[in-house]
This record gives sequence, C-alpha cells and structure tokens, in this order.
Amino acid sequence: MERTVVLLHFDRYFTVGLGHLIHQWFHTQKLEVNIQHTTEQLEQADIIFTTATQHAPRWWRQFRRKRHATLLFLLVKQKNTLCCGYEDGQLALGDPPETLSALLNTFIASPSSSGIPSHVQRYNIMQCLSPREREVLWGYKQGLNNSKISKISGISIKAISAYRNHAMQKLMLKNHADLHEWLHSIAAENLSCYFKQKRQRTHRASSV
Repeated sequence: MERTVVLLHFDRYFTVGLGHLIHQWFHTQKLEVNIQHTTEQLEQADIIFTTATQHAPRWWRQFRRKRHATLLFLLVKQKNTLCCGYEDGQLALGDPPETLSALLNTFIASPSSSGIPSHVQRYNIMQCLSPREREVLWGYKQGLNNSKISKISGISIKAISAYRNHAMQKLMLKNHADLHEWLHSIAAENLSCYFKQKRQRTHRASSV
C-alpha cells in the first residue's frame, strides 16, 4: 500500500534532501511512497513533516480529531523544542539521517507503535515550563479562575497573568482560545504527572 508523505518547510533545499532520505528509507523497506510538498495534500496524508508554526494549535487539534491515524512529525531548529503537543515526534534540522530512520522505524516499521502521546513532549512539558507556570496552567485545566488559583497557590493575581503569558509564549499559543485547546490536549495531561510527583516529594519530606 502506498503511503502519502507531505513535507512542509520554508527551506526548499531542506525538504528536497529530506524527501530523498524518506524515499530511500521506504525503498529499503520495500514500501511505496508518494511525497508531496503542498498543503492541499494534508487531508490525504499518512505522514506529515511540518513546522510548529505552519498552522495554529487549534487547527492541529481539529485535524487530529479527523485524522487520528495520520503521523505528525514537527521539524524544529533544536532538539527537545517545546511545542503544542499534537506531534508524534520531532526532527531537528541538524539531526543526522540515522535520527530520521529511527523515527520511521519506530512509528511505521513497528506495528505496535500507537504514536501518541509523544515521549519528546512528555519530557518538554516537565523541563521547559517553570514550576510556577505548570502550577498556573494546572489551575486553568481544573477550571479555576485567577482568584481561586491565587488563593490555593499563594501567587498574586498579577503574577498569575505573567506566568500564564510566559507559558503561552513557550507553547507557541497565540490567544486564550489556543490555550483552552491546549489544556484539553494530550500534552496537558503531563501537568497532572508533575503534581503527582510533587505531592510524592512533599510527602517523603514531611515523613522524614
């Protein structure tokens, strides 16, 4: 069965080279591939390589609902770049060809791979957002307003707004609608993982 791969990146030379490597991998696996470079092919794509800013987070969430089986790989400038959490994996521009092969082996050659959620995204949420930023976003995820978050956390309302805005910048969320979408995504589930670990550390410290 032929797979349709869509490559979207502003650097044409990069996408041509990436397309060559992808074609090589599929040929080695004795699989057929159709590589495209236009957004018109997104609805038919089996695999998409694109940048995080190609579409708004809300668009990607809606796309995920319709095409859950489509694999989405983000092309990023540096490894472990914090994105919106809808990706299955990331490929940094400076990564060697072996990294691409590893991605394709994991998600395509291995039939047991579900693809979601991204292990890269799990790492990023924990490492790139500050504890206060995670705390504020967790409050919003619970449906709390600024006043209630302030009362529970002891953070001033002014600081809550600042932490929210900083977190949105890191997550590449442009407005409150995008933030709402992100809070209901798979990536935001990692906020609860953080607070579970935090409670465990607090409990161990208090029992000493």
